[in-house]
Formats: sequence, C-alpha cells, structure tokens
Amino acid sequence: MTAHNLQPVHVYGLTEVYGPSTKNYYLPSFHDLPEEKRWSNMARWQGHAFLGTREARVLKRNPKSKQGWEDVVRDGKDVGEIVFRGNIVMKGYLNNEKGTKKAFEGGWFWSGDLAVIHPGGQIEIVDREKDIIISGTFPLEFGVDRVREGGENISSLSVEATLLGNPLIHEVAVIPIPHEKWGERPKAVVILTPGEPYRVGIEEEIRKWAKTKMAGWMVPDVVEIVEELPKTATGKVKKHVLKGKK
Repeated sequence: MTAHNLQPVHVYGLTEVYGPSTKNYYLPSFHDLPEEKRWSNMARWQGHAFLGTREARVLKRNPKSKQGWEDVVRDGKDVGEIVFRGNIVMKGYLNNEKGTKKAFEGGWFWSGDLAVIHPGGQIEIVDREKDIIISGTFPLEFGVDRVREGGENISSLSVEATLLGNPLIHEVAVIPIPHEKWGERPKAVVILTPGEPYRVGIEEEIRKWAKTKMAGWMVPDVVEIVEELPKTATGKVKKHVLKGKK
C-alpha cells in the first residue's frame, strides 16, 4: 500500500467508547527500521489514545495499592487490561446496573482487552480477558476450578497469528478446552485454504508445523477442520458458540 502512496493506519476501539479510540501513529523512527520490522510495528500495535479519548492506559489490579490498581511496566511484556476515561466513553449499559458498576470500577472503563505497553507508549493487545487460555497444574485435592500452582497463560490471539502463517490455513479460531491435568489447553478450529483438499492426517500436519513455530506449551492439543466459523454481522468470530456457550 505504501508503494502506491497509501498510508494504512491501525486503529482500535469498542462500541462502549464510540468506536476507534486509539491510533497507531506512524513514527519518524520507523523509517530507520528494516522493512519487515516497520510493517510489523504498523500492524500489531493499537497505538496511543485519540485526541478526544483523554486517556487510554493499561492497568493491572493490585489489592495492596491505594487505588486497587497500578500501571503496567512499559516493557512490552507486563500484561494488564486496557482502560479508558474521557467524554467519548459511554455512561453505562442500558438496564444493567450490575454490569455498569463492574465495567467502571475505580472510575475507569475496563475494556476486557488484555495488553502490554511498549517503551514508546504504544498499546498492544495480547488477548481478550475471556479468551485467555489458563494452562497450569492444579492440586488434586482442590480440582481444576480452584487453585492453580503454576503454568502459563496462553494468548489465543498469538497462537492464531502464528497459525495463519501456515499455507494450509485460511482462517482459524483458538479456544480453550478442558484438560484433566492442565485445566485448559488450546484447540484450533481451522478453515483450510481454498483449493486445499481435506486429507487424513492434515490435523497432525498442522500440529507438527506449529511445534516448529511456537513454544510447545502453546501448540494446540486439538485441530478441528470446519467449512465455516460462526461470525457476527461485523465479521467477528463467535468464540462463545465454538465453546458451546449461549
């Protein structure tokens, strides 16, 4: 696109904040980066707050702090939740006082999007809070829904982005499935590339390829091939449907 004098811009927002509320501004320092790094920075960062947003921050809850929350470290690794404040933020959910109170804890609108902040202040989403896959070990006497001793939080978005690099895959959605030992493990629901015929063993081919591209604990335990994914009118995958929820 830039070769044709078109400048793509990555924006991010939610209905609750009246659509796009952050913008990944093109920085002069991008000029000095190798091309692939430049395109990556332009595509994967959600950027800085719009002028009308007032504030967009990434916070993590901390019961020991005075406010009950604190800013994440700007290292591109420390994960928190994107919060908004400003005159474009909704007043609340219609006829849902409980939901409104929860969404505006501490005077911020909590988006439900988990993210990091890079040293330059750019926000980058790593997953939806409800879609994060919690994979760890659990004491047997408590069961998988109680105390987790260790393990990893797996970003479904990160796994999806990696899997899309496989030429066999046209679309993919990654969801958690129950696991007796680890609590949750990732499952990939895949639409094959148009013209790519289904064949016995293709699921394992995809898993073997994934093992060369990501950490072993991130590789989906299950790959399911489907003809289509359930989507909303705006094209978002209905992960709750894939999870078997209403």
